[in-house]
Amino acid sequence: MKIRCGALDTLSGWIAFNIVIAIAICIVLNAAFVNLAGIWARPDFPGGGLGERAAAIVHTIGRMPKAQRRQLAAAASTSRVAVAWYTDEAHVPLPISRQHTMDGTQTIRKLLDRPRARAAGFTPRDLGKTGEPLSAYHLAVDLPDGSWVVLTATKRLWGVDKSTRYFIIGLFVLASTLVVAVLASRRLARPMKQAADTAHRFSTDIQAHPMPAHGPREFRVVIEAFNHMQERIQRFVTDRNDMLTAISHDLRAPLTRLRLRGEFIEDADQKSRLFRDVDEMQHMIDAALSFFRNETDPEPHTRFDLSELIHLVIEDTASSTNVVFDGPPHQIAEGRPNAIRRALTNVIDNAVKYGRGGRVTLHETEHELRLYVDDPGPGIPHHQQAAVFRPFFRLENSRNRRTGGVGLGLGAARSIVRAHGGDLVLNNLSTQGLRVTITLPHNV
Repeated sequence: MKIRCGALDTLSGWIAFNIVIAIAICIVLNAAFVNLAGIWARPDFPGGGLGERAAAIVHTIGRMPKAQRRQLAAAASTSRVAVAWYTDEAHVPLPISRQHTMDGTQTIRKLLDRPRARAAGFTPRDLGKTGEPLSAYHLAVDLPDGSWVVLTATKRLWGVDKSTRYFIIGLFVLASTLVVAVLASRRLARPMKQAADTAHRFSTDIQAHPMPAHGPREFRVVIEAFNHMQERIQRFVTDRNDMLTAISHDLRAPLTRLRLRGEFIEDADQKSRLFRDVDEMQHMIDAALSFFRNETDPEPHTRFDLSELIHLVIEDTASSTNVVFDGPPHQIAEGRPNAIRRALTNVIDNAVKYGRGGRVTLHETEHELRLYVDDPGPGIPHHQQAAVFRPFFRLENSRNRRTGGVGLGLGAARSIVRAHGGDLVLNNLSTQGLRVTITLPHNV
């Protein structure tokens, strides 16, 4: 069982929490960079990176006469490093002691090639002779005659410069922000994607299971509301189907009594009309039940060969009529094969009845399967093509009680196809006839 924090359980709280986490990560990475970079790049002595420069300058000044050393030191100074020469240690304005001369002495000796050379390095945090903190980096190196050369830099010369450091810190800030943003967006997007997948699944399968309530409180409220709506719709469809089933059973008894009473009618013409009306009523009831049963069909989704299914429908429906199939010998599809078979039967049966044959064409695109059922019949007027999908609607010129159905065939077929995430549309051919286009997605 998950324990939810009240503040973090909300969307606003989660966003604020991720902002705080991003800031904390930035601070930690920045601190780690400053400390680790300082450890890796720091020279062996605390002179701010002046050791390499000191070797060449000390060599040069040491070879010159004492009278010229002060002027040479001034000439060697730059905007970043000041060079000064002092006659002895007492005149050096730095507290040269055994502690400081120990730091980096071996490195300076190697650079100067003098085994007994002394060096003293200072940082701005060290205290001067007056007890005040030094304001710069200093490196003092003695000469063989006891005089000293002091190099002073207001900024350290080792490591990366300030602009590069700021750039790297900015990269850390950007990287940590992106990482937190990606993780946070994935956590927020996961319940949204689950909700979208469940809604899509519910659109193709009314018996789909409810989605689990995950994510922040606002998302859970939406998910729970969707689950309640889904439950109410499922209950409504189930109740409607049960009611129609009960009505069908209740109507069969009086229809049977009407048929029995009709046997006593002496007028053969009246008897025939009565029996025809009774048969039509029974047909309408059965067709209506089949139409509504499609929405609650418990048939599971499986993979099946659509081409083989089309061949079976043509053999059962067309029999001696000329219906041609043009498509691959095998085409795997996913869905409810019995429901798809009922839809194809309705469509091909219409082509046989009103077009006296036709052509069934199947081909695959990148995202879907397309099925065309063409017949050379009279077609359907454009202004009536939408109306033929309405229950019990019949075209007067083409359908009647003797040859036609009850007006549920195309509506039931489209309902089945749409339940699979596809669609069924009608178009008149340019020459003569009707084209029924059925599209089915690869994965339902």
